Amino acid sequence: MLKKERIPVVAAAVLAIIVLILAFALQPTLGSWSARVTNSRNAAGTAEGVDALNCYEEMQQTTKKYGGYLYHFHTPYAQATNDSLNQTAWTLRNRRPISPNTNWVYDGSQQAGEEPCVGIEKHAYFKGDNSTDGALATARLNSTKSTITANASAFTMPEQFTTETWINTPQPQGTVAVNSIFGNFERPVWRIQVLSDGTVGFQVRQAPLGIDRVYDQVKSTERIDDGQWHQVVTTWDFSTNEMGLYIDGQPESFKTSSSSLYRFTGGGEGFVRYGYSGNHDRWPELSPDNFVGYMSFAAIYPTRLTDQDVRRHWDARTVSGKAWPKSTVG
Repeated sequence: MLKKERIPVVAAAVLAIIVLILAFALQPTLGSWSARVTNSRNAAGTAEGVDALNCYEEMQQTTKKYGGYLYHFHTPYAQATNDSLNQTAWTLRNRRPISPNTNWVYDGSQQAGEEPCVGIEKHAYFKGDNSTDGALATARLNSTKSTITANASAFTMPEQFTTETWINTPQPQGTVAVNSIFGNFERPVWRIQVLSDGTVGFQVRQAPLGIDRVYDQVKSTERIDDGQWHQVVTTWDFSTNEMGLYIDGQPESFKTSSSSLYRFTGGGEGFVRYGYSGNHDRWPELSPDNFVGYMSFAAIYPTRLTDQDVRRHWDARTVSGKAWPKSTVG
């Protein structure tokens, strides 16, 4: 072969070697990476060779990043665990892990027809029937039947915090989450409420009893009482009184509250409860106190989540533009 004929051959061989080197250098290590893609529906999808996270796994990653706690309401108290991956950023009394209170009452007799995420099969069912008026309330005998308390030991809410709860209800009523003086009683200072018009309100007040009538709320425009799964996210900043509300990954309402928010010290006071607030009066807008429906996930993060964080969690409920399969649970 002549010298000038060998030059293209050598060049081609060198180019092939460079391509192979680049291919090996840039390929991912199996099991070591994940990525997200979006489709025309702006739903999280899966690309070939890419592991997409479902919504609960996304929440776990957010907890790992910021701290806080995360629960999946799917089991009786004896088996209930805090699925948080990192609690170092949370202020706790005696530095004990956040764990469920003993009045964690789970009823798995009824389940939602659809799941909020792949691999999620059970949700607590809240039947309601707690008493908020009359002799029972006066005698401090409020029912614990439909109450799940997130923490066994009192804790102080962080300077900034975000709540995230996934709910499914056909009823325009009931407390989603509440911060109260005791683990199973009243004197709440903030609560997330499904209002009588089917919207959601994030309500705050200056005193545990609300007797000074200083309170405020942000309210959604979207109704959530349609028997479908919804993501409800609220934010608060003690230093500025900034409060916010997201529904299903979308910003709904934000403002500077006209009321400050009472902050429990954690010295035996300060519990977060789901399903029932224990106090129905002296709020900016009232609705029946008992949540009726399903809850799947609940988290509180010691920071204000970004719009991207909230949307990422919501988008992760679907893959390739398709909803996760219907539940096979009875």
